[in-house]
Amino acid sequence: MLTLRARRPEPFATGGYEPVEAGERVCAFTRGGEVLVAVGVREGASEGVLAAPEGRWRDVLRGDERAFGQREPLGSVLGEFGVGVFERLVAV
Repeated sequence: MLTLRARRPEPFATGGYEPVEAGERVCAFTRGGEVLVAVGVREGASEGVLAAPEGRWRDVLRGDERAFGQREPLGSVLGEFGVGVFERLVAV
């Protein structure tokens, strides 16, 4: 996370927290539209869906790239540890 912040300081310096709908079991937000964070905060978090911002994203914790549609299964976003952090590659 610190490497992401050092490499892409703009979303952290000037971008506000913009909530992303993910249900009541997950806290999800974007920073400056360029960084997406989702954290499971209650049991069963991976059972819902995330209203993901469209575009191409890189998974900061796992390294893969992916495209998000409008509704992504939280199980694929949160991974085995219940956390997902993504940086935007291409805006739609």
